[in-house]
Amino acid sequence: MKVGERSESIAHILEGVKPGDVVVTTGQVRLSNGAKVRIVESDATTPPAETPML
Repeated sequence: MKVGERSESIAHILEGVKPGDVVVTTGQVRLSNGAKVRIVESDATTPPAETPML
């Protein structure tokens, strides 16, 4: 993934993620290569009331 401009609460992803990709949005600090994950549904199409810090 290539990250472009960052601000306090937004990072622009320039490449490396395409529509339909599954993205970890919380708990990523606990991941390591080859780690098993459990996918849970979220309402990712609805923006949060407050944008989380990246």
